[in-house]
Amino acid sequence: MRKLSKWQDFIIKCAVIFLLCYLLFYVIKGDVSFFTRKDVKSLLDIQKTEIVHELSNVTTAKKDSTVNGLDLSHFQNFAVNSANYDEIDFVIFKATQGTIFEDPKFAYNYRETPKEIVKGAYHFYDTGKDPVEQAQFFLKVVKAQDSLHAPFYNMLPPILDIERGSIEVDDISKKEFQDHLKQWLEIVEKETGKRPIIYGSLVFLEQYLDDFYFKKYALWIAEWRNVRAPVIPWIWDNKWTFWQKTDSYQYGVELVDYDVYNGSRAGLQKLTTTTQSSLQ
Repeated sequence: MRKLSKWQDFIIKCAVIFLLCYLLFYVIKGDVSFFTRKDVKSLLDIQKTEIVHELSNVTTAKKDSTVNGLDLSHFQNFAVNSANYDEIDFVIFKATQGTIFEDPKFAYNYRETPKEIVKGAYHFYDTGKDPVEQAQFFLKVVKAQDSLHAPFYNMLPPILDIERGSIEVDDISKKEFQDHLKQWLEIVEKETGKRPIIYGSLVFLEQYLDDFYFKKYALWIAEWRNVRAPVIPWIWDNKWTFWQKTDSYQYGVELVDYDVYNGSRAGLQKLTTTTQSSLQ
């Protein structure tokens, strides 16, 4: 007879021990019909219930600890003052686009949002317009909401929204596009004292922002797939500040963009009073 290897002998012993423990368990219970399908199904149902219960606890804890927010523009028929703000911590509004378009709901949304909710504003970039004029227009519109303070006082840092719709001029080179973005970012940071945040999707940012210069700006990533964590453009080293998880979140009777902040509520509040550069 061929001698068993050490591993084979170990596996057999483990199987025997498991079977003996299994038999002993049912003997103690006084139930000797442990090989019936009914008992096996009963055990599986008990385990399933316990697992679902544990997962429910984890999901609830995660939801309670998440810093939630929305981002809104004129595209959403959303009445800010009637929203249930108990569920969210921040709201980011579209303020401007290009050099002449001011979101028609921005002033109202800014004014009606409760003071306890952290506010933010973004500019939708347009390659067909001068970057300097775009920056100045954005700052002018935001400052008009609070003429007593500098732009973005007690607000999240300025946000630059760049995406496929931003490219109005098809023949613009990547370098020219990046140079224009740098102009906008530097002007806005100088005027507000806060380093702006860049918004975009993985595909777009990896294609157009492959310069390490942009790494110093915090990232607001758009990732709408049902994933545990967003995939981040490589120059940001897997670091993100905000995550737009979906554009169809059911909030009351409206479908809106839903976001989370990668940090605590205290950290979110700190963003409104501290320069972004000091948080890197």
